[in-house]
Amino acid sequence: MDSLPKELQTNNDYGARRRDVMSDVDIELAERYLDYFRSSYMDKDNRGLFDKWEMIDLYWEGEAHPPESDNDPGSNTNIVNPNVEGQVAYLVDQNISISTKGRGPSDVPFSNTARTLLEFVKEKNKLKRKLDVHERRREKFGTGIFRVLFDPDMLDGMGLPVIEPCNPAYVFTDPNITDIYKVQEGRFAIEIMNKSLSWAKENYDEDLVAAIEPGYEPMETNYIFGEEDGESDEISKDHYMHMLVFTRHKGEIRLVEMSGCGVILRDTAKKKKPEKEDKEEAVKDTEDGDELPDDDATNEIYFPDSRYPYFLTPDMYREGTVWAKGTAELLVNTQDLIDDLDDQIRINARLTGNPQREVHVNSGVDPDKLTNEPGLAIPVNESGGLKFLEPPTMPQYIMDRRNQALGMERQIVSRFGDQQVGVKQQGVDTATESLSLQQGANSGINHKKALLEETLSEVFEYCLDLIQEYWTEEEAFRITEKEDDFLFFRPSSLREIPKLIPATDSYKTRFMENFPDAENTPKYMQLMNGSEPVTKQAAFDVTVSVGAGLPNNPAFVYNLIKEAHKDQAINQTEYRRMLADYTGLPIESEMQPDMSQIQQMIQQMAQQAIQSAMMGVAPAVGADIAQNGLPQQNPNVMGMSPGGSPALSVVQGGGM
Repeated sequence: MDSLPKELQTNNDYGARRRDVMSDVDIELAERYLDYFRSSYMDKDNRGLFDKWEMIDLYWEGEAHPPESDNDPGSNTNIVNPNVEGQVAYLVDQNISISTKGRGPSDVPFSNTARTLLEFVKEKNKLKRKLDVHERRREKFGTGIFRVLFDPDMLDGMGLPVIEPCNPAYVFTDPNITDIYKVQEGRFAIEIMNKSLSWAKENYDEDLVAAIEPGYEPMETNYIFGEEDGESDEISKDHYMHMLVFTRHKGEIRLVEMSGCGVILRDTAKKKKPEKEDKEEAVKDTEDGDELPDDDATNEIYFPDSRYPYFLTPDMYREGTVWAKGTAELLVNTQDLIDDLDDQIRINARLTGNPQREVHVNSGVDPDKLTNEPGLAIPVNESGGLKFLEPPTMPQYIMDRRNQALGMERQIVSRFGDQQVGVKQQGVDTATESLSLQQGANSGINHKKALLEETLSEVFEYCLDLIQEYWTEEEAFRITEKEDDFLFFRPSSLREIPKLIPATDSYKTRFMENFPDAENTPKYMQLMNGSEPVTKQAAFDVTVSVGAGLPNNPAFVYNLIKEAHKDQAINQTEYRRMLADYTGLPIESEMQPDMSQIQQMIQQMAQQAIQSAMMGVAPAVGADIAQNGLPQQNPNVMGMSPGGSPALSVVQGGGM
């Protein structure tokens, strides 16, 4: 109790504590946001989404159909997990490429710079692992969600737009919106997460954190994936529900961070609470909306536009609801069928191995001592008093139906077949048939990849706006194609690039007067306001390609490079460099020339020069040397012809 503020030490009622540290206006605001949450939660619950997602997660875990008795086989042939994980692997194990195109002539010169910045953001976000989580949730629950917020503490204080995958079970949208592509039209977007109170004390005002009721949840059950199963002592119970509440007012986004019990911890629309030692000098009225003169003393977070920072991707678009259908949901019925048939087969097999018995009442056999123990001696009063009952044979159509569901229906329902996982499909004997089937099967993956690409394009456009706002100092950004080449640039300068307009005739005339040797006149000129140049914010169309470049399969890449070298599409130096870069072979990128090869080439050059001299033509074989990966000679060196070949006097043995 001593760690609490004095006004709260004698107050054990968390509701009263909240009234002590929050104004009536804030309490009313928090209650309204809790009503938003409850309404969206009930919308999901009424649609049966929580029960469905919890069930699908059990199927994916392999925990469906647990045995209900000792005689229940509890068959569980998990077809959900391999289908989900197979498709996730196909979508994640791809090269991710970002391209930027200027929307106008003013933006085009900065396109490569913008692409380099976004590649830097992609690498620092470790996008592969986040994409893995996103795609798994999309396959299981039907909807993948990315959230983008700027974290000023990342990269040693430089800051970074952080891309985070969100669980669709814990993101709540306006229930009046029933189209996944119109979520941005809703009144709010809320995300909940489990946080420890110690984390809250490090990030928010201690007086407010002291008013949070540990473990309180607005609804009866808010977490469905076992987040609270490990609660066993006071330490594990020291947590609360943290809520991110995004609302929109007059085109501006407002973020309120609060607890599930209604304690507002941060409000971007209000001034930051002053430190305790500065309370007497601080502005007393914090509800009038006046901004403090110091920008650092506010809670303001920059949002590029009126969009909520959530980007949703459906697996299969569903009418009448934001929440789409996932592939795993379609496989549940198929697995139920397979498991039921497996139960029947296993029960029949158990009856065959341990058949039921008919014991005559006068046989003298004690049924309780009659077991399957090998070599068991059974005393009987009369022969024939013990009879084994032969179980009926399993009908063949049961086996056929099970094999049909596992081998054919599974692939039809999921649109993901044996071809994608390297299993030979029955009835396919030729490479042409196999390739045709695989291309058809990949159509479903390609469709999902196309939707993912559009979402990632929106995500990185949003990131580009954030870095233009927050990165105000010149930084070094690695150019991804080159190991030791960096771009030194101040990203905020993209807000003030020269505005170009079509060049006028008078401008072209003056240009030719100043540069008479120029071959062409410029198409554009900078717009001027008197003597001041007019600037604009750079605008780009960002496109993200999943699966761009060479495939990630090393065997395929090696064969492709080998064939390119065989067809002389690349020279020896390029061949060695590509083998080192793409296949990981320990080959030095710089090829050391073979001296014997050089001498052989010089002899060939000398013979060609003598033959050409007899015909009165100077050979140009320097290009051949460069083409074969050998150092090209400087034509200005004494003894070399202007074309880079040995001079005729040297070849013929002439004097100096």
